[in-house]
Amino acid sequence: MQGIGRIRHDLGLPQRQNELTRLLAAHHSRMWVTLHETRGETLRGYGPVPEELTAYLNPRVDNLLALVADLRTAIESGAKPASAGEVKDKPA
Repeated sequence: MQGIGRIRHDLGLPQRQNELTRLLAAHHSRMWVTLHETRGETLRGYGPVPEELTAYLNPRVDNLLALVADLRTAIESGAKPASAGEVKDKPA
């Protein structure tokens, strides 16, 4: 044992259990908010956003939001997303 684990053991402190799903949900929320704040209409805090930039950003942000939503669904179901290297219907 080294470092914090050793101190915890020496002091008889219980090991804290972190629920991974809740931790991932918190990270997911942060990604979701960050992406929404990146859309052209929400960047106005930095001054007027040219329509060309909004037209460029919004479809890309929407694609990322869809990926984040897929990730959330995979986490909640316990399944691996198909893009994580899972091979579907591999021939025998």
